[in-house]
Amino acid sequence: MKKILRLMMASAVALGTFTACEDVPEPYVNPYDQLKPTEPEVVIEPSGAGTKASPWNVAAIIEACNGLADGSFLKDGEEVYATGVVIETTEVSSQYGNATYYISDDRKGSNKFYVYRGKLLDGASVENETDLQPGDSVTVCGKVKNYKGTMEFDQGNYLVFIKKGEGGGDTPALQTPGTAEKPLTVAEALAYIANLGTATSPEGYVKGKIVAVGEIDTGTYGNATYTISDDGTDATTLQVYRGYSLGGTKFKSANEIKAGDEVIVKGKLVNFKGNTPQFTQGSAIYSLNGKTSGGGDDTPVSDAKKVTIAEFNAAAESDAVWYELTGTVKNLKDGDLYGNFDLEDATGSVYVYGLLDKQGGEKKKFQELVAAKGIKNGSKLTIRGTRGSYNDKIEVMNAYFVSIDNSGSGDTPAPVGDAKKVTVAEFNAAAESTDVWYQLTGAVKNLKDGDLYGNFDLEDATGSVYVYGLLSEKGGAKKLFQELVAAKGIKEGSVITIIGNRGSYNDKIEVMNAYFVSIEGGSDTPTPTPGGDVAETGDNGNFEQWADGLPVNWKTASTAGNATLTQSTTAHGGSYSVQVGGSASANKRIGYKEMKLSAGTYTVKFYAKGLAAGGTLRPGVVPVSSDNKAGTYAYSDYVDNISTGDWQLVEASLEVPTAGTYSFVVMNQKKAEAIDILIDDFTVTLNGKSVIK
Repeated sequence: MKKILRLMMASAVALGTFTACEDVPEPYVNPYDQLKPTEPEVVIEPSGAGTKASPWNVAAIIEACNGLADGSFLKDGEEVYATGVVIETTEVSSQYGNATYYISDDRKGSNKFYVYRGKLLDGASVENETDLQPGDSVTVCGKVKNYKGTMEFDQGNYLVFIKKGEGGGDTPALQTPGTAEKPLTVAEALAYIANLGTATSPEGYVKGKIVAVGEIDTGTYGNATYTISDDGTDATTLQVYRGYSLGGTKFKSANEIKAGDEVIVKGKLVNFKGNTPQFTQGSAIYSLNGKTSGGGDDTPVSDAKKVTIAEFNAAAESDAVWYELTGTVKNLKDGDLYGNFDLEDATGSVYVYGLLDKQGGEKKKFQELVAAKGIKNGSKLTIRGTRGSYNDKIEVMNAYFVSIDNSGSGDTPAPVGDAKKVTVAEFNAAAESTDVWYQLTGAVKNLKDGDLYGNFDLEDATGSVYVYGLLSEKGGAKKLFQELVAAKGIKEGSVITIIGNRGSYNDKIEVMNAYFVSIEGGSDTPTPTPGGDVAETGDNGNFEQWADGLPVNWKTASTAGNATLTQSTTAHGGSYSVQVGGSASANKRIGYKEMKLSAGTYTVKFYAKGLAAGGTLRPGVVPVSSDNKAGTYAYSDYVDNISTGDWQLVEASLEVPTAGTYSFVVMNQKKAEAIDILIDDFTVTLNGKSVIK
């Protein structure tokens, strides 16, 4: 049970220094205001069109959101683009691979816009705080909504551009606030913060004496909130909000710090909500009464203690003690820049939080180490590092490479005969192990359409177990499950045989490292179109069939199709075409009914005619989930100035990256004066074979 020890203190101190999360008056008269230069008011004019080619600046996206109702999406949920400088990160989640932050048109935060739980370039995961930092210039793509009065990029947004540390035009990068050898005084730190605006500083050092300790958590979080000043009095203070103990370790006792202690604190500075100067959450005490944590990158290699992983996991957390471990690499992701993986030996497993090529080496160079040493899943590595943890998960911290033994890498798949054939009940009763392989046969249950990983339940007469990802072969590539579905015809109810290890997550038993062996019966295999491509087909691309005022097959269950469709007797071929209504306020789309498609490059052709000059359209395709939610639209190039005389042929190539459910669309771009466009003889082919005719 978490123990939170609260120390009593004078009410004036409590009211003046510990309200980090509320709007309060400035807790002191700042004597350093004269250090803040007088600057003219910054007026930034809106610019851009919200497109990839011409993204909005922050002023423009703020202007575009004027009048947006609570719960509503900008442009009916179309993806928009905005560019700016990151001025503050409020959350970085390595677990979910995203970050929450603010962008502005300049580093001073003259205006700002909220980006909620965004990804990196092309949807790549955020691994740590260095991936996205104040000062980075970015262009964000995503859907924008009004969430309870906050205009924001909704979760699922991602970057299409990033330039590290050079945002804000000619504005120089923020200076580091002090070093370990020459830390700032509290007075200097307060003056520095007064010039920060809404930005967060780089990591720096501040020296002071503890005035009072507000809260120490000796349980789950292991942090403390306290104030420091230059002389130990409460006249002019700086708050340390939820910081860690000496060397970045968690607080184990309420007696580790007290009023009067002299500390050097390492962390980032911010003026929280414009009225509370403080160290942000996650700072650490670098020095306590003259004592540092010891160790560090200068610890000689020979001082590392050789231990098993079980012994490492049982050791106390410390940045001062170095350990040498040898084990097998597991769960290493292709292309990982940092070197995050599990290391496993006969005694257990531990997470390695980043592997450097040498002690104190450069980060984000892991792929160079992979190329030089041949590191891969199954490699036997010797590494050195310190014992740490994050969110109660034990980790090897400050880790660096020592040696590799690839002679028994384990990359060769175990033959089927080496796996023990068991029922699901027998599998569930077995001990956890990544060394023992089991073969199971059962029916697929709770499989979601379009799932990239292959997560589902496997059920036989004895019970059910969760399969955490299914590969096409042992050690195969991840996120290609839909290709396996297309090739083997796996679907809900299919009886399949797989091989995997017994594992668990959050006390839920799972088949880990699973790979496909076989599927029963040929009837489950979809009938391939000529050429071997599996794809659903449809008709009425000529718009000759109509029902209930709509062209047959041109009504979507999702929001992919949102335009007003009208039958027209002005046709390219046959008797009819479809008139796609335009809008002055939002892009409108005609969408073909959702259909199952295999991965591949699809060719779209149709004829178009504008009912007024200046019309623009754009062919595209969008994935649709099992609950009929449209995903991210993938469009070809814009086709501008659609002909108002002769019918104009439009051709496009659209990439479907993985098998799943999709809808083909044609977007009629919004114009100041709405323009309707006629479309006729719409066809889609894959490898020369008809999909829509």
